[in-house]
Amino acid sequence: MTAAALAHASAGGGAPALLVALLAWASLTALASGVVRHLRRLSLPGSGPPSPPVAAASLGALCAGLVVADISDTAALSLRLSVLVVGAAAVLSVLQLRDPEQAEASHCRAGLFDCSLPAWPTGAWHDPLQWPTLLAGLVMLPMMATLPLMASWCEAQHLPARAMVLAHFAAMFLPALLLRPMLAGWSLAVLSGYCTSALVLGSLAALWLRPPYGLFALALLHGSAWGLAWAGQLWAPRRRSQKGTSPLTAGLGYALLTAAFGIVVAQRGLAGVTATHALFGLAASIAWLWGHFLPERAADPPVTRVATTQVGAGPGRSGS
Repeated sequence: MTAAALAHASAGGGAPALLVALLAWASLTALASGVVRHLRRLSLPGSGPPSPPVAAASLGALCAGLVVADISDTAALSLRLSVLVVGAAAVLSVLQLRDPEQAEASHCRAGLFDCSLPAWPTGAWHDPLQWPTLLAGLVMLPMMATLPLMASWCEAQHLPARAMVLAHFAAMFLPALLLRPMLAGWSLAVLSGYCTSALVLGSLAALWLRPPYGLFALALLHGSAWGLAWAGQLWAPRRRSQKGTSPLTAGLGYALLTAAFGIVVAQRGLAGVTATHALFGLAASIAWLWGHFLPERAADPPVTRVATTQVGAGPGRSGS
């Protein structure tokens, strides 16, 4: 369905064909998450939670960047993505046939994306020091809404779109990969400070540097903030959502926010992009200052990996 809808969309099918492709692709993503949990149950029975998939995600991002290549050539892009999605479906089908038994309950929040999205308990929004990391988990949504404009800006500046895509993926995953040995010992205050710094610097770059250089700096800095927020929460099960929670609420929230950012970009262009990310930086800095200087705040313990029984402990649901 994805491949057929992409072909129809690139041939003039418009938004209806694209929506069909998105829904079919989302279903394939959910199936991929189920296959990963299924295989981990076979290979790691009773061994506790698996290690955070930072290296695997980094390799996947590299492969994705190479497949996506030039995002401005929609016909060629649709063909490449169609080949990718059909090949992925075939591989997933083969992997799933290894054991027809039903997979056990996941140790992740509903298992969506195998715990690889930033997810936080509902009460995290009550702690201002966690706001920078929560906001960092959202900054990729306006980035996705900005991709068509980024492609046109690259063309205008004679910059290869593939380099922009690869640089963006590198910013998202390379810091997390390089800092992986250290992240397990980071406190919430350190993670929050890093995310705040990256969000503020990225916003300032977008405001002061002329396009497209300000946007490139924004993509790199805010991408690294997302990556560290994502990787940091993988080592902090106490800040993850409750096991078995439905991902539908979070998925709907992501979709609505991305659509809202897309409307802002469509109506205001570069000014809308800059204003949106500037608000992220401003909100993160205010929250960090508020949370950092609260006199009644208790000392934050280091982020440590805990036993399986503690994953998702406490009330919570899917979030950002």
